[in-house]
Amino acid sequence: MNDGVFSFFSVSLFCACIGTGTQLFAMVLFVFVLALVGVFYPYNRGALLTACIVLYALTAGIAGYVAANNYRQMGGENW
Repeated sequence: MNDGVFSFFSVSLFCACIGTGTQLFAMVLFVFVLALVGVFYPYNRGALLTACIVLYALTAGIAGYVAANNYRQMGGENW
């Protein structure tokens, strides 16, 4: 049962999904921390959306690192 059950399994797609999930988790965590600190005010409606977009772009490095590291650990060869 080496690869019998998981023959449709794509390592690169799986690692990309893990990286994207890590990016979204880090982004939500940073937004919660900023909300707890008191950066967002009720009268400034666009601050939360702007922070989400900026943090999504800034956490792209985390996603790339996690995806590449998982791909390497799973035996990926196409760098």
